Amino acid sequence: MIKISKITHKILNLESNTIPKGYTCVIGENGSGKSTLLKLLSGTELPKTGTICLDGKKIRNLNVGYVPEYPERQIIFEDVFDEIISPLRFSFMQTETAEKKTRNLAELLDISNLLDKKTRNLSGGEKAFMSLAVALIMKPQILVLDEPDSHMDFETSEKFLETLKDSETDYIIHCTQNMNTAEKSDFLIFMENGKIKFSGTPDFVFEKIERNQFFPLSRRLKGIV
Repeated sequence: MIKISKITHKILNLESNTIPKGYTCVIGENGSGKSTLLKLLSGTELPKTGTICLDGKKIRNLNVGYVPEYPERQIIFEDVFDEIISPLRFSFMQTETAEKKTRNLAELLDISNLLDKKTRNLSGGEKAFMSLAVALIMKPQILVLDEPDSHMDFETSEKFLETLKDSETDYIIHCTQNMNTAEKSDFLIFMENGKIKFSGTPDFVFEKIERNQFFPLSRRLKGIV
């Protein structure tokens, strides 16, 4: 269980909140604090006050994978294979083992066809999948995703979601504007004005925001029929 305790940081002002194991989605308006929360959960920023811990250990001291909204801003290498394998090389893993792990992960994510490509030639969706591979290659305890699906078409977004759920990562925290994706989460967080206003199952949260713009179209249609 991830425990958030008395956090203040930029727009955020959080009391006591928890995030269970499984697939969690974070939704809310732009400026509500979603990305700031994810940066704290990924350990890329530290809170001004308060703590975020998993089993008593601070997030900064854990193995956390992070996938940004714009993966191209974090690309280091020219070749896709070199980009994905880079965390293993930086950890001085034996070359043959690192290469095998990279190819096995690419096969698992169904992106083996990208390994011989140049990173600059990838589509937005392909860059997101590559960034996901980089985040997963070190088998993180927590995987944090800040709207990498925002520029994907429906089919690619569905494939990305399926890949996430098959990753076997204990904690997946995904900020998304796709309510179809949010409906399929195990746990849903709705943020407003720097606070977690509602959290719980998708059914619970969507019931609370029924008149909100984030209420899924599928649920609106059910109310009409």
